[in-house]
Amino acid sequence: FDLALTTATFVALMMIPAISGLDVSTILHDTPTLAFSAIGIVAWPLAFHAMDLYASMRTSEVSQVLVRFGTAAIVTSTVLAAVAHVVAAPVSPAFPFVCGLAQFAVLGFTRTLLFVPLRAARRRGRNYRNVVIVGTGPRGAYVKRTIDSNPDWGLRVIGFVDDFDAPVDPSLY
Repeated sequence: FDLALTTATFVALMMIPAISGLDVSTILHDTPTLAFSAIGIVAWPLAFHAMDLYASMRTSEVSQVLVRFGTAAIVTSTVLAAVAHVVAAPVSPAFPFVCGLAQFAVLGFTRTLLFVPLRAARRRGRNYRNVVIVGTGPRGAYVKRTIDSNPDWGLRVIGFVDDFDAPVDPSLY
């Protein structure tokens, strides 16, 4: 999904000469522009992977996710500006940064739009994951209390496992 959205945003911005600085009629015939475009399309998913944006976000706050998106946008914009310079792509010097801002806005908005209803569904007992806690002592109890106090994470403790035969002390939970 992210790849399709980043590609669509990138291509749409390239097609606006006032933003990209490109002559739209020559984009497909200009090798530096094609190289820049290919790197630009691939760079976003790689940055998202590096920022761990494809991992589960169940225990993250929206603000934490947006900070990671912002960091990915800054890094990717800087890399694209360097690539544009190295391959001599005839794009506007501001284009990689405008693209980064647009990608941040589009993807951040989309993720936030998905984030909120998923959290609400999890609070109502939908879209949950079963969890087994390793340890039956105070740390295990702390983990269970933390999970139980955050129902929007969508985690349900189904048991405890320990390497010795110690019963779970119900008073800890």
